[in-house]
Parts: sequence; C-alpha cells; structure tokens
Amino acid sequence: MEKHRLVFVLPNLSGGGAARVASILCGEWIKAGHEVHLVTYEELDTASVYPLDDRIVRHQIGASVSPRGLLGFAGNNARRVFRLHRVFRCVRPTAIISFLDEANICTVLAGTTLGVPVLISERSHPALHLSAPLRMAARKLIYPRASLLCVQTRDVQNWYASNLNIKACVIANPAQPAETRGSLGRAPRERRYALSLGRLEEEKGFDRLIDAFATIAAEVPDWDIVIHGEGSLRHELEQRIEQYGLQERIRLPGHTDAPLDALAAADLYLHTAKYDGFPNAILEALAADLCVIATDSPGGTREILQDGRYGILVSTDDTPALAEAMHHVMNDEDLRKDYADKARNAVDIYAPRAIAARWIDEIDRLRAQCQSRAGTIKGRNHNN
Repeated sequence: MEKHRLVFVLPNLSGGGAARVASILCGEWIKAGHEVHLVTYEELDTASVYPLDDRIVRHQIGASVSPRGLLGFAGNNARRVFRLHRVFRCVRPTAIISFLDEANICTVLAGTTLGVPVLISERSHPALHLSAPLRMAARKLIYPRASLLCVQTRDVQNWYASNLNIKACVIANPAQPAETRGSLGRAPRERRYALSLGRLEEEKGFDRLIDAFATIAAEVPDWDIVIHGEGSLRHELEQRIEQYGLQERIRLPGHTDAPLDALAAADLYLHTAKYDGFPNAILEALAADLCVIATDSPGGTREILQDGRYGILVSTDDTPALAEAMHHVMNDEDLRKDYADKARNAVDIYAPRAIAARWIDEIDRLRAQCQSRAGTIKGRNHNN
C-alpha cells in the first residue's frame, strides 16, 4: 500500500464531533504508516480537547475569528486561503482532506491548483444546519471544484445530488475500538443514570429531554439524567431544570474529556437531537454496550440504529412519546439488557481502522484518475 503525506484541515480542535472524528482518523493514519499534518485556524499553542498522536504535525495558522461585516469576512478568508496555501506548498501533500464548510471553502481555493486530490466533508445536514448566507453561496460555487465531497449518510448524499448536482461519497464516522467497550463496567449502585452528550445548543434538543423527564421523574425515583457538554443555552437549560425542581436529578457537569468513561459507567443513553449529521455519540454508546433511545431526526440516526433494530426510535417532535419510551426502558431492566447485548453488532462496520482505510481507498482512486488523465494529456501532446 502506498504511504501518503496527508494534510487534514478543520477550523479548530476545541470540541465537537468533527474534531473528535478528526483526532481518531489522524491517529489511525499514523498507525498505518502515513505522514499526517493537522491544520487548524487556531492561534499558536492552542491545546486540543482530544488526545492526538505525538507524531501528528500541528499547524495553527491563526485567523480563527472574522471581523464583522462583508469586508471582515472576505479579508479573513483571504488570509486563511493564503496561509493554507503556504502550508500546502511547504508540506507537499499527496492528498488534502477538510472537514466543515468553514474550512472546506478555503481549502478548495488554496489546494486545487496543486495537482493533488482535495477531499472535503460536510458533518451536518445542509438543509437544516444553515450557514451564513455568504458561506452558503460560496459553498454552492466552490464545492464542485473539490476532487470529492464526502458525507456521512445517504440522506445528505441525496440532498447534494438534488440541490447542488454534486455526486457525493458516503463515508460514515468511526466508532471506538471493541477493546474500549465497557472498560469501567457498571458498578452496582443505588441510583442509575441516563447519559447524553452534546453541545448545549438548540439542535441537540435538551429542552425536550428535560421536559420529558420532568413528566416521569416521580415514577422513576432511582434514575437521574447527566448531560455532558457546553454551549450558549446553558443558562436557559439550568433555569428550565430549576423550574421543575429537578436540580438534584438533572445535572449539567460541562464538557468531559473522557466521554468513553462516562458512557461505560452509564445505564442508558439518550439522544434527543432535532437534526444531526452523523451522531458519533450514538456509535460510542453502542460500542459501550448501552441501550439507546433516540429521536428519529434527519441525519444518520436511523441508519446507525438500522430502523430501530439496535435502539429505540421516537418521533422527533413528540415529547410525550419520548417520555413514554424513557419510562418504559427505565422500568424494564431486561429490555435494557436485550438492547445492550445487541449493541456491539451495530458498530463493527464502523471500526476506526476500517473507516480510515475507506478514506485512503478514495485517495488512491482519485490519484489513479489524476495520473491516468495526465498520461492521456501527455500522449496527446506527444502525438501533436
């Protein structure tokens, strides 16, 4: 297998599913013998929330926040393109990969003149996670210039084909290796807890999770809720919890640096998003042998749970149905065990090594196409 010099671009490593996936993929590529350079818009010496292999070369190019207004947006993105191009020219990669539209647009502009494959990836549903109008217009204009657009679900793949006439490739997120499952075990204790992971933002639906639990809290007195994450809605969610008098039953301890440990110790996983790209937390919950209750939101949830085979799906906007499912599962240990026993079967196809190899397969295919075209052009010039 050819060894590659890869450059991976994303806005930051301060948290979120995209950064977590990036850290996993880069680590797998390093293990496979590839050289990996990780580029972010962060200021120099900004630490990563997620652990990174020491062999990954970090490039922090600054320009993380655009000044207000059209001129500020344009100027900052021009600076990003210039600095990215400078890194690309210095590293001389065999392929460039980018996550999130904020990085994708600048990466395509900076990299498509270098004669190497430029692969970009959307990490949310473009029909629901609306970017700023300028960025949306730039995406429509610039994405077709990338060598390949990679998405996480067939749903998003179909959206790009229908709306932007772009043929996208589906590559799912990786789940943690099998050896991490249940690493801490679930210690016997008087109280049980249901866990949820995610940013404290509107799309994660934690308001409806709180509302649903409030209706059944008295009937499941030995259960608590723990929501790990940070975001702009913290104060609003804390007020909601206080209004229900559930401060001792619903906890918001903030971001966790050890999500796998939290999952391994939980008794149930709750995913209440209103929309998603490809919820990696569900994969990790399944990998930790957890029963999962999830809203059937647009994105990859139904695909991961295989239409309810590996987890319980409830309608996205139906808070009473969510409450009923929680009540039923919290009171039925055999049902939780049944789903937990099946969970590991759902994640085997998402092993990090296999998903990382899928990206390399696409890179090899694109490089072969480039070499074939170059050979054809050379032959025509020779004949002329």
